[in-house]
Amino acid sequence: MRAAVYLRVSTDKQDVRNSVARQIAACRAWAASHDVEIVDEHIYQDEEISGSTLARPGVQRIIHILTGAAPPPFDAVLIDDSSRLDRSGNLAALVRLFVDRDVKLIDMESGRDLTDEDEELLVHVKAGLDARDLKVIARRTRAGLAQRALRGFWTGGTVYGYRFTKTPDGTTIQIEPARAETVREIFRKRLAGAGYRDIAIALNETEHRSPRGGTWDATCIRAILRNPKYKGDWTWNVRHWKKLSATSILDPRRPARRVKTRPVSEHVRSIREDLRIIDDEAWAAVTDTFRPRAVGKQPVRSPVSGLARCICGGPIVRGGGVGRLTCGWAKNRGPKVCVNRRAVFEEDVLRSLRSYLTAKLLTPDRVTAFTAKVIRSIKKKNSLKSTATAREDLAARIARLEIEIGRLMAVLADGFQSTSVRTAVAEREAKLHFARQALQTLQLSSSAVMPAEPDKVRARVEEVVAGLGGAPTAVREALRAVAIEILVRDTDAGWSLQVKTRPWVLGAGGDNYPKGGSGGRI
Repeated sequence: MRAAVYLRVSTDKQDVRNSVARQIAACRAWAASHDVEIVDEHIYQDEEISGSTLARPGVQRIIHILTGAAPPPFDAVLIDDSSRLDRSGNLAALVRLFVDRDVKLIDMESGRDLTDEDEELLVHVKAGLDARDLKVIARRTRAGLAQRALRGFWTGGTVYGYRFTKTPDGTTIQIEPARAETVREIFRKRLAGAGYRDIAIALNETEHRSPRGGTWDATCIRAILRNPKYKGDWTWNVRHWKKLSATSILDPRRPARRVKTRPVSEHVRSIREDLRIIDDEAWAAVTDTFRPRAVGKQPVRSPVSGLARCICGGPIVRGGGVGRLTCGWAKNRGPKVCVNRRAVFEEDVLRSLRSYLTAKLLTPDRVTAFTAKVIRSIKKKNSLKSTATAREDLAARIARLEIEIGRLMAVLADGFQSTSVRTAVAEREAKLHFARQALQTLQLSSSAVMPAEPDKVRARVEEVVAGLGGAPTAVREALRAVAIEILVRDTDAGWSLQVKTRPWVLGAGGDNYPKGGSGGRI
């Protein structure tokens, strides 16, 4: 049996009992005594990353292998214990991935295969215990940070205008004179009547770099003007950001977070006159210039937002007049960042896109090529199972998940408000979401494109191109169906648009098919 190994440590100060060296030693010893070959090129490792998130390179590579079309290059994955793989309550969902691909998940601590049917209860218990341990660790960490705050040491994060220096007792904070003067300049410009964008453009004309080492924008200026640390108020534990469990399952790279303001009784107040950069009078005067954000109808986004980018890298946004588009960085960061200040009518861009897509995508040769590419993709994705069998399996899984969710919701409706039950509902809803998406993709790919029916491909392309003349939301969806990126250059003759299109052009979930292909100018 060929086995991969997964290793993880949370910090560089990890207890020696959980070090990477000890974990790999335990896995090698177990493998030697059980006639298991460890595949060295499949040793996955995440260092200094918490188990509270699935957005870890090592575990994501394993998930990619388990959810891919190709057979996994190993028969088992060895882990020191389940907490190395996950502490966020997603262990059961991860184990299901291993079960679906007939890959064993062996826990060195107990020597058990967590994918075995008899271990299902143990998996849920271990997931609960690991999640509880994570909360205990979080409480201890917060207690330690509170002590640091009370002693005047750094508690995490960076603040522009200050220098952080490690010492044996903790990380100290000092004012950095050059950057502190830039902060004062920002406040002076605001008091003189300059707007956020005006200040950002002025700073970009100098050699001053933004807090992240790049160029300044209005959002960065606004954040500095509203940071109370510049008046010496280093109060800690004011807000708490909480990750939403369901979204961390759907997209571990970008889990949704919700900010919560803590009660005043939990604040650790710290006034540091030695760290003051702005006096109270200037702070109060700038605060008086703030306007409450308008609440009402949200502005309509441009149909090309998120797709069109200037050659400088900035997004193409609405500006320069009604119905016009321009470079967002040129508009908000100034000519030092981008000199492309010319605006163009949005309708002219959409008309050119329609002409280009019609001329380039609706030729007989191109339609035939699209058809062949999609067919090859479908065959590759379904090399392990036929399309019909895959659809039947997905339909059965959806039905099973819907029944399970219904039973769990009935338990909650009866008044049994349990965190574990709510977590189980979130896990199954995430699985149901993925299963429905997969079924929809299979149905579209198998019914809309067949070897002898290129006319269906052409009809779909025509439908997408026709959608470019509709409402903004419909236009945006149509563009995303055919385009990966629209690159904009400002030339002497006007704007030049280069379109990178999806070679299949079906609008049925682009990430499920090959990308690349035709580019051109319009």
